[in-house]
Formats: sequence, structure tokens, C-alpha cells
Amino acid sequence: MSEGATRRPDFSLRRLLTTLGVALAVPLLVLQAWWSVHDYRSAREHAEANALAVADAISLGVTQFFGQAEDLMMATADRLEPGWLEPEMCSAHVQDAAAVFPFLLNVLAVDAEGRVPCSAHPAPPDVSAREWPWFPEVSADPVFTLGEPAEADITGGWILPLVAPVTDGAGRFAG
Repeated sequence: MSEGATRRPDFSLRRLLTTLGVALAVPLLVLQAWWSVHDYRSAREHAEANALAVADAISLGVTQFFGQAEDLMMATADRLEPGWLEPEMCSAHVQDAAAVFPFLLNVLAVDAEGRVPCSAHPAPPDVSAREWPWFPEVSADPVFTLGEPAEADITGGWILPLVAPVTDGAGRFAG
């Protein structure tokens, strides 16, 4: 070629195929990245919806459980006869309640002074309900109470106290 002549561009087949491959690959890679982000967001939204549905179902189940436990425990407390704290009668009531409520870690009776005359699990003689967080609240206002989680003095495990108060004929706290 002479100096004044223009040079023709190199349109070899290899160069054309490489350019075509890159021209096709870039949009495909962008499309794949967009699709991956879309799938991730969709999966995350689906997982969040499923987690909320599971949480709602658990909440409903727990609410129903505590509602039924309250109904059963209050009905049991309402049926106690006079002398329910006498050792023989108290032990029989506690054992019957433990059989009716097998999901409870322990069933016990507490008198108005905070003493524990009987328990499904042997209670140390120095145990006093007066030291338990729920006792002042229930003795002041005798209604079913769901206490705060605590380490049990009798069983040693962690418990969530379910307290069904027993009232006397005048509606005062009896235990």
C-alpha cells in the first residue's frame, strides 16, 4: 500500500464473531442479573409472608392454649370445697389437677399467707409464695394471672406461672 492510500478496516471473521458474541453476551448478562434480583426479591417477600403466617398461627395457638388453661383452672378453683387446704384434701386436689393438666410442670396450692401446704412435687418447707412476683398482685386482685417467666423454687426449672385464685364466699383471696 502506498502512503496516501487509506487502510481498509480489518473485518476478519474471527473479529466479527468476537464482536457479535460480546454484543449478545452483555444484554444476556444484564438480563440474568435483573432476573436474579427479581427472583431474590420475590423469594424474600414470599419468605416474609410465610414467616408472618406462621407467627400468626403460633400466636393464635398460644392464645387459645392460655384461654383454655384459664377456663379449666378457674373452673377447678371454683369447685373447691371448704377445707381444701387440709393436708389430705389438698394433696388429693393437687394430684387430680396435675392429672387434668399434664402440660403443667407442677401444680400446687398456696394459702392466703403464702404458705405452700401441698404440691405435686415435694416442696421444701421454707418455700413461701410471698416471695414470688405474682403473689402480691393476685392477693390484692384475685383474678387469673399469667406471671412473668421465673426459675421455680420447687422444680428448679424455668416456668411461666399460671395462677387461678381461690376466693372465699365474700370474694376475698383465700389462696
